Amino acid sequence: MHALEVDLVGPYAEAEELDRAPSRFYLTGFLVPKEGRSEEPVPEPEEDTDSEDAEGEGEEDDATAEDVRPAGPGSRRKTVMPASLGLSVLLPPAAMCEGHDHVTILLRCAEYVPFHPEGAKKTTRPSWRRHARGPYEVKLSLRDGELVRAHTIPELPGISVETSLGLSSTPRPGTRALSAFVVNQRAQGDRGRRDATYLFQVSLEVQYAGGFQARPALRRGQHFDDKVSSLQYRKICEYAVGHNVSVEAAAATPDGAAPTSVCTTWMPRTEVRRVVTSNELDPDDPALTVERRIKALAELTTAQAVREALGALPEAYGRWIERQRAQPVEAADRDTVQELLARAQTARQRIAEGIALLEQSVQARRAFALANEAMARQARQRLGLEEPTWHLFQLAFVLLCLPSVADGEHEHRATVELIFFPTGGGKTEAYLGVIAFALVLRRLRGQGQAHGGRGVAVLLRYTLRLLTLDQLGRAATLICALELLRRELPEELGGERFSVGLWVGRSATSNTMAEVKADLGEFRKGTGASPCPLANCPWCGEPLGRSSLTLDDQKKPRAVIVGCQSDACKFCPANHHDGLPVVFVDEQVYRELPAFLVGTVDKFAMLPWRAEAGMLFGKVAASKAREMIAHGEALPRGAVRCPRACCRPSSSCRTSSTSSPARWARWWGCTRPRSKSCVRTTRRARPSGPRSSPPPPRCAAPSSRCAT
Repeated sequence: MHALEVDLVGPYAEAEELDRAPSRFYLTGFLVPKEGRSEEPVPEPEEDTDSEDAEGEGEEDDATAEDVRPAGPGSRRKTVMPASLGLSVLLPPAAMCEGHDHVTILLRCAEYVPFHPEGAKKTTRPSWRRHARGPYEVKLSLRDGELVRAHTIPELPGISVETSLGLSSTPRPGTRALSAFVVNQRAQGDRGRRDATYLFQVSLEVQYAGGFQARPALRRGQHFDDKVSSLQYRKICEYAVGHNVSVEAAAATPDGAAPTSVCTTWMPRTEVRRVVTSNELDPDDPALTVERRIKALAELTTAQAVREALGALPEAYGRWIERQRAQPVEAADRDTVQELLARAQTARQRIAEGIALLEQSVQARRAFALANEAMARQARQRLGLEEPTWHLFQLAFVLLCLPSVADGEHEHRATVELIFFPTGGGKTEAYLGVIAFALVLRRLRGQGQAHGGRGVAVLLRYTLRLLTLDQLGRAATLICALELLRRELPEELGGERFSVGLWVGRSATSNTMAEVKADLGEFRKGTGASPCPLANCPWCGEPLGRSSLTLDDQKKPRAVIVGCQSDACKFCPANHHDGLPVVFVDEQVYRELPAFLVGTVDKFAMLPWRAEAGMLFGKVAASKAREMIAHGEALPRGAVRCPRACCRPSSSCRTSSTSSPARWARWWGCTRPRSKSCVRTTRRARPSGPRSSPPPPRCAAPSSRCAT
């Protein structure tokens, strides 16, 4: 920040010398003379050479006619440069500030004086030397009541500090409103030396020993988000308003007293502290604990074990809700508090419902255990953690989502879930935990049926392609862990692999096998980039090279096999013929229908124009081995017909940024109520169609959406 401020405002040194006019060197932070400041247009950037030469008394030694481009029509624009800056503050009523009857105003600035270095020609452009000025002090008496004054600075001819003092009815009667401005009233200088009349690095500071009055929030807004913001930031006050400039107040004293100094700044800044999670359930009851070790949760086999490991979570959340209910707030915020607590109570009930589901359903408990086993394995591989653990907010989110993921008719199936946490806090792991549960549950329910629980189960939609590629690696690590589990438990999770697919535009990946065959040939020759979106193996981290990509058939390829080059990796083709469970070519995506599909919004916009994309949403007639066959295609020998809608997605995900607050996130240790950060949300929809229509097969959860 300091380097940026120096570059935009200056100075680089206290007594610096510049080889060009300072107004050409610095972009902001200066005041021009009020007189004639809009007479001439400001040159566009392409005219800089001409404007530089115009500042000198002659031509540069190396300048030629070819160096100066004539200005075209419309290339010059009228711009009014600032000639003043100031700030406004509120002072408490005089009766509350006995003994504090004056305000001190300090002005700091710099002037640049043109000169010619020794030995330089007088016809060349002058150099400029900086001279710091101030601080100049102006004392303003408050005894006179309402007043408007102009204070001259003898050391700075043509510069004045103008003040205005009046009364205000807010926030309480008798409050005094003070405005202070510094104005450049100098005459316009000679052409080529006008910067000598400018003021640079201007700063205006106002000091009042009685402390400034916080400015009231006059508008709270009608939207619920605005009301929540007012509640959360009720202790964050504004003490000054800048005019043509920003302002910052001195840090508050330890006893919470109002600041006694405010100052203008050309580069406003603030410190955003890192949010860390608190994994303590109740500070008043250290004995209250929840099992957060992912490996231990993977070993839950009985209802009693589930109750002992997780039962304290909704209880501790309920205690926190009651503590929040007892906190004093202003009357204007009480309705907002009650609404937030009601939503928090709903979340607590849903967390308890998720725990009850694990206690009552053997299948859900098994899916939860296997999902935790996969999450533990991917955490050890990606992060190197020997004993990975959930944060409380992650575990609570997973438990909250379980009932509506497992039951297509659940009352909260269409509810949008939201994780509000800054970037890097663990949102991705939380929604990956929900995804792992959905994928495993689908396979468990599909065993013994024709489809086997295959098909696209999760759609993860991103708005930006770079985010998509970044998240693909993390999703691929989880899919690798699930695939290893499937190999160990084929009787539970089926004979076909878990896989993750990338479904993005042609500029990022190949759309057809013919394209990928050509791209792969160029890559192996060293004349093209790798067609694979992954640079490293998502399981072991080994770089993927030219030998990592092969075609199943060189003449008529139907699949690209991505294999790790490390012989020690479990996803090396020498260890398993499938290689990495990653699919990135559109044709292969439609044939295999990977369980986890990552795509971008532009691809979803093409759905009405691509008939084959219907297979992603269950438009599948039959399957043979790993391949799915669309309606209207000839069924090959050995193909197994699939029930209608048996391969519909059980969830679909997208990314977005939002400022909506988390309903219950602050309980988990958010030390700051809100932050501009990426937000994960989840939405699931009820199955469409008339009530009289038969429900889809139990193995294929109804179409739903997750927004992450």
